[in-house]
Amino acid sequence: MDQSGFSKNSNIINNLNIRDVNLYENFNDINIGENKSKPNNSAANFNSISDNNNDNNCFIKQKLVPFIVENNVDENEAIDTLEVEIVDASNYRKAAKTLQIAFVDDKFAEYLTKPIQSQFLKEQVELAIFEASVYSSILDGLVVAIRDKEAEKIDPNAPFLACACFTKPDSTSGFWSMVRAGYLKVAWLANKECRRRVFQEQYPLLNETKSKVLGKDYDESWYLSDIGTTPNARGKGCARKLLEYVYKNFIDINNHLCYLESSHPRNKIIYEKLGFTYVMTIDVGHINCDCTDGPCDESPLQMDIMVRGIKGSKWIANSKNLNQQIIKD
Repeated sequence: MDQSGFSKNSNIINNLNIRDVNLYENFNDINIGENKSKPNNSAANFNSISDNNNDNNCFIKQKLVPFIVENNVDENEAIDTLEVEIVDASNYRKAAKTLQIAFVDDKFAEYLTKPIQSQFLKEQVELAIFEASVYSSILDGLVVAIRDKEAEKIDPNAPFLACACFTKPDSTSGFWSMVRAGYLKVAWLANKECRRRVFQEQYPLLNETKSKVLGKDYDESWYLSDIGTTPNARGKGCARKLLEYVYKNFIDINNHLCYLESSHPRNKIIYEKLGFTYVMTIDVGHINCDCTDGPCDESPLQMDIMVRGIKGSKWIANSKNLNQQIIKD
């Protein structure tokens, strides 16, 4: 677990990145869901708000929002009957549910909520994270989706076939934007360790990595925080359709870049076929270990950092220090 990119800001949470989800066995159905967070500064405000609440007191039934980024992405050519639409605030819960389904087996999403013992509460927090991520992208970027028309004949509220969340280059999200997006709900529902992982650990890590990688290109880059497809979308080319729509209508016309983090190694080759350049791999945590510092015997969860150059061209890091680190890695 993209979600959803965010620009730096002097307030509480800036960059909401979303990680990606596991891929399928073949390139026709790929889980490219990334779940990231979007905080920028000290998330101490969130901790102080909800430190007095514990899991037993949390019973609110709501969807959690965004930490995700890529989920099921298929490599097939898009079918002409698939129609991409821009998601507005009236459908943010529908989009969030789509991402929750797409990231159900994502290790990064699991890592964020693992400290919560109650399965019911854990699912509520996951949904709340996705809801916040989607709404944040609506406020500061763009959310696109493809409807599941057959499913909607039975249930008008059925999830989309696929959904993708982007943050624009000029977005400036601060504390109140985070509150409006729903992150206060995440802080309220989550326990102390879950809040630490989301707001104090992953938000700063992802934001700092993005800033270091992009350097002077930071303000010219879109951020793909989440992209995911449901089982009904497999083999239909939905992910490619969503990305090409945004490339054509928003990113390429302004010669902008596109940045993402992918949480599953099998997604790297898929993103490369979609025009992204692999930059580096970062460690993001240990899913079964509670260690916060020092050595750990468990292999860490990792994310691949990738950037799509102007109009799909190969992107070359412009920072000497970053180039040295890439060579070292």
